[in-house]
Amino acid sequence: MSRPTRKDSAHAERVPVSEGRNVLTVKNPDPNFKYRFVNDDEDRVEMFKRGGWIPVGKNEEDTEDAVANTADSTSSVKEKYVGGGKKAILMKLPKDLYDEDQARKQARIDELEASMNYQETGIRDGQYGKVKIN
Repeated sequence: MSRPTRKDSAHAERVPVSEGRNVLTVKNPDPNFKYRFVNDDEDRVEMFKRGGWIPVGKNEEDTEDAVANTADSTSSVKEKYVGGGKKAILMKLPKDLYDEDQARKQARIDELEASMNYQETGIRDGQYGKVKIN
């Protein structure tokens, strides 16, 4: 019995099963957006929509995963099963809003770190004593 050959060039490039791939990424993403798969859990997708994230249409972007959007053929958005009976929806956010969100998160981190640094302001309430190693 001979090994079948691929004569039809319309097939996608063969990727060995053992070869790693990131199935939750977008191929050739629009640089004006940030992308992420959001689990369709309770009101999580709605929360992201309120934050400005936009569900990606079924035919808008291509993902690294050939089976993305096989979760529900009637859906109008790009989605995929992520295990445990759950599916995730591909969403995008304009880059300027994403950068604004990241700056807010960093400001909170900077504020927390500054509150832990008493070298500039001296000892604060509740901070006393010393450690001496001989």
